[in-house]
Amino acid sequence: MIGFLGACSQHPDALAATTAHAKSLRQTDRAPLRARLTTLEGELARIAEQLRNCARALILGQATALDDVLREQAEALNADKQRLLVEREQVRIELATCEDGDVATARVSQALQKFSELLPNLSPNEQRDLVMLFLDRVEVRPSTRPSSKLAAGVRLLELRLKLHVHRLVEGMAERLVIEERVQRADSAAPTRPLVLTLDVSLAPSSGTTKPVTLLAPFPCELGITRRVTAPEPESPPMLHPIHRARAWRRRLDSERGLNQLKLAAEEGLSPGSITHHLKLLQLADDIQAKLLDLTKGEDVRRYGLNQMKALAELPHGEQRKRLVEIEREQSTNA
Repeated sequence: MIGFLGACSQHPDALAATTAHAKSLRQTDRAPLRARLTTLEGELARIAEQLRNCARALILGQATALDDVLREQAEALNADKQRLLVEREQVRIELATCEDGDVATARVSQALQKFSELLPNLSPNEQRDLVMLFLDRVEVRPSTRPSSKLAAGVRLLELRLKLHVHRLVEGMAERLVIEERVQRADSAAPTRPLVLTLDVSLAPSSGTTKPVTLLAPFPCELGITRRVTAPEPESPPMLHPIHRARAWRRRLDSERGLNQLKLAAEEGLSPGSITHHLKLLQLADDIQAKLLDLTKGEDVRRYGLNQMKALAELPHGEQRKRLVEIEREQSTNA
């Protein structure tokens, strides 16, 4: 599955067909959803009127002998009201996902390319968290393709991957740290998944062949092969503090009731540390982009938090000049 998602970036025609199909489905679904929403609003208005009538009759006491009947009717109406309110909210969410705009195929392709490059550098737990950021569900079904000429032990399957591509595109574009991506994904408003359907041929595993062959939407060999153990990297990738600063800024802007004091308590840091990180967001955009791309420990230390925080106090033009001076001094001292 992960191999397929990485390979998708090399096949824009398959992505274009999928996004076009998703757009067509959204347009088809809008009219019945709007009609159902109108119907629900009418039913809720009718129930509200009936509840007012019951309440009026009970208050006036015009038919004391019918009090129990009226109360039972009011309870039944309230139960119907709650059911309809839940359904109305579900319909509103569905309608919102139909109208939330289309995702450009090029942006999805770029995000999948970054995903395939980033994944090998992560630990197994981080890989799982990253995939769960945007993977909603995997459905496995028997394939409808003819299977009369298959080799012994080979099975044909159809897989349906449901992806939250908005989360994928946003996450890869922002290059946020994994734990912050997952936290935001859990609290994000629901969106309609993009469905990718693929046919695969699953063969018995051996030491020389790949057990999975992708048949559609494009031919590709996937799966596990015997690999030579790669040497351990000299040091794990390191991210600059600006990643956390951007993640925290997004949480502060989007989560109601969250402030820097509460965020500091959650992270086990002092409020001052949060403030120092957020100052990095006052850097010029090109400097921020430079810091976001750093992955080596020596480079991250070279552009450390305290030095960049001080740089952020200057106007953008002065920031750029001072950064050139800092880099020149460091290269001279190297």
